[in-house]
Amino acid sequence: MSLLDAGANEALRQIHSKQEDKQRQLHCFVLDALGPTLCIGEPTNAEKLSLHTIEFRIRLQQEQDPEYAKQCGIPAPDHPHREMEIKKILRGMRTKGLLKAHFGNRWSIV
Repeated sequence: MSLLDAGANEALRQIHSKQEDKQRQLHCFVLDALGPTLCIGEPTNAEKLSLHTIEFRIRLQQEQDPEYAKQCGIPAPDHPHREMEIKKILRGMRTKGLLKAHFGNRWSIV
């Protein structure tokens, strides 16, 4: 492996690490917005929240700290595709095993 290849691999590793950190920060923001009531319950009887409720809770959290929300990658309240972006975030969290999707576009913490 040449020195150039090693440098390119290191640069890619750093980019990937930054992306993972940003995604982790985004997921933590959403989990904080969902509130402590979900963390208290047993996984089998965890509260199931509708997309509308989740969006509302994210908006409340976002109003409390708009700069942090922006830094985390939360779409702005007036973003034209906010609901679609939040669904994408939730699906990513489901893929990571943080949330579980239920019938009727409801979600719960795993």
